[in-house]
Amino acid sequence: MAGLASQNSIIKIALRLAVVILLVVCLMNFPALADASPPTVQGANPTSLDLYRVVLQVSTTSDWTHVYLTNGAEVVDLTWRVLNGSEQWCSTNPAKGHLAYISKKPFDMTNASMEVTFIVTAIQNGTPVDFLVRKGGIGVTTVTLYNFNTNERKLITSIPNTQDKSSFSLTPTTVTQGGPLIDSSETIWPSRLVWAFYYPWYGAGNGISWSDTRLKDQPLSGPYNSESEATILAQIRMAKAAGIDGFIFSWDSSSNENAALQTMLRLAAQENFKVAIYFESTWKGANMTRDDLLGMFRTFFSNFGNDQTYFRIDGRPVIFVYAVDSQPVATWSDIFTTLKLEGHEAFYIAESNNANTSYLEAFDGIHIYEPNTPSQLQTLSVTYRGLQLRTRSYTFLYPGVTRKLWAATVTPGFDDKSLQRGASNYLPRDNGNTFKQAFAAAVGSDPDWILITSFNEWLENSYIEPSVSYGSEYLLLTAQLRASFHNDTVPSLLVLRRK
Repeated sequence: MAGLASQNSIIKIALRLAVVILLVVCLMNFPALADASPPTVQGANPTSLDLYRVVLQVSTTSDWTHVYLTNGAEVVDLTWRVLNGSEQWCSTNPAKGHLAYISKKPFDMTNASMEVTFIVTAIQNGTPVDFLVRKGGIGVTTVTLYNFNTNERKLITSIPNTQDKSSFSLTPTTVTQGGPLIDSSETIWPSRLVWAFYYPWYGAGNGISWSDTRLKDQPLSGPYNSESEATILAQIRMAKAAGIDGFIFSWDSSSNENAALQTMLRLAAQENFKVAIYFESTWKGANMTRDDLLGMFRTFFSNFGNDQTYFRIDGRPVIFVYAVDSQPVATWSDIFTTLKLEGHEAFYIAESNNANTSYLEAFDGIHIYEPNTPSQLQTLSVTYRGLQLRTRSYTFLYPGVTRKLWAATVTPGFDDKSLQRGASNYLPRDNGNTFKQAFAAAVGSDPDWILITSFNEWLENSYIEPSVSYGSEYLLLTAQLRASFHNDTVPSLLVLRRK
């Protein structure tokens, strides 16, 4: 009986592998149709807005002063510095419309001054750019503006204000003259790549069993082991046939994941497929220390730092870093500086769930992991537009800084209710419409790369890997939507529709 059971087990495994192989063969052997064209995805038109740079200087003897830009232009991002007085007196708050804010003790007439360099867009011909100045009932506030679209500042106007509230306008040409800003530096990364997040957690000895009751679906090919070379090779080929350029491999520095990553790199190299890691910065919890993180990076560089099959930019391994918001910018800067002194450099791409571009001070690029609620999906175009503009403007605010990479993330859906995390999130797939809407928002932000959440995150139900519930529907849709990103032909893969 034991021999018969073993024979039956072998037959089941062989059948599952046959399904995977058939799927890959179908994906890879149907040529693109000569007259095929990408599907029309509503809203999927890249938005490229002109950027202009302005310098504002505010000097006041009043006890408080606010300067606002109220109409005629949109502030993308800014940086500021104190010219005179205490730094505690000065601040900005673009979210509330404050370009400059100086606040001292009541009736303090000590001179204070600050300088704000800001980037604007959405300037319309014929529409004045309006400013509002408010101040306390004492002293004088002088507002000076410069056009800074070239290497030299050009004075636009300087206006002293003695009234508590006053306004003035600039003609659009005084702001746009010499612009728009152009980043003449060449990008050092390949453009228009499509990546998918990949998880090596499944099967005996890998943490998640396919009999786990929290799983709502199963792979179309049947349960698999993430350590299996046949499984990894089939997944690479399926992804590649759907137009995915590489996997972002979830990595926590454990020995199991190191071994799986080594296998993935070896097989991916054979298939001309890219691999980088997702550095799981909170895998032990949100309270990981600077030394915990530094130790993980050292483990990565020790095992993979010199592996030439690992994806690199300008000779540096690319590392996507999850949940950078868990640490202040200064901590990441300190970690990367320490690693550099030890001879380890990488191209670091931050995941900021708060869409906080201040992390670009330490990182080379930015993304968010996924929209995972309907409200986030509805505002995704706005979120991505803001991230794209702030990423593009970074080099213009900080001269000498190289261009930063913007990667937009898309997802077919999300459901982590079965994980019982407390605050769960749910984003229905809506028959593929969620994926299409997310893709439209991503393409509309003109990203350098697109990231798919995910290839095989089965517990959060964001997978596109062929499944019992959806067949190969989302792998097919990936091929179609990827073509809209590249504006090229769509593979003829309709033979794989459903199961």
